[in-house]
Amino acid sequence: MNEKKLFTVSFFINFIFSMLTALLSLIVFNINKKTGDINIIMMTFISSLLFTRVFSIGNFFKGED
Repeated sequence: MNEKKLFTVSFFINFIFSMLTALLSLIVFNINKKTGDINIIMMTFISSLLFTRVFSIGNFFKGED
C-alpha cells in the first residue's frame, strides 16, 4: 500500500472515531436525558480505545524481534 492510500485510510478512520466520540454523548443524552450516563459511556468507550492502542503497540513491538 503506498503512502498516500495509507494516509487516506488513517485519516478517515481517525475522522470517524472523532465523530463517534462527539455523537455518542449526544445519542446517549437523547435516549436517557441524563448527563451522568454520558460519563459512564464515554469512560467505557475511551478506555476501550486506549486498551486497543496499547495492545496494538505491544503486538507491533513484539513482532519485530
